[in-house]
Amino acid sequence: MKAKFISILFFVISVVFLNVSFAQTDTTLLTRLILTDGSELIGTVISDDEVHIFFQSSSGVEMKIKKDLIKETEIIHGVIHEGIFIRRDPNRTRLFFAPTARTLPQGKGYFSAYEIFFPFIAYGVTDFLTFAGG
Repeated sequence: MKAKFISILFFVISVVFLNVSFAQTDTTLLTRLILTDGSELIGTVISDDEVHIFFQSSSGVEMKIKKDLIKETEIIHGVIHEGIFIRRDPNRTRLFFAPTARTLPQGKGYFSAYEIFFPFIAYGVTDFLTFAGG
């Protein structure tokens, strides 16, 4: 019985580590540009030089903008779905009190104390395995 349990545990851990090696991440950084006239643009910075920024908006329009027309530049976290920006949810792995079935990214974790008497801790061992308890 003990050997069967160890072999099943070894199989599960092997599958988890194989899945981690195939995980793909999106490396595109979304940027919000606020111009001096108050207008906002969301998209990606293609390149820049001393005078201009080459920018591609979320709708695919490429433009060259003078740096002195840019009031503020901000990296934003989220995705663009059907032309609408959806911000990243910082609490996607937990609800008001209980955790969800979503896992934490590898190396991330949190500690929370609900009503002082109910501590809860969670840590992402891999992108597909989270240890949590409280």
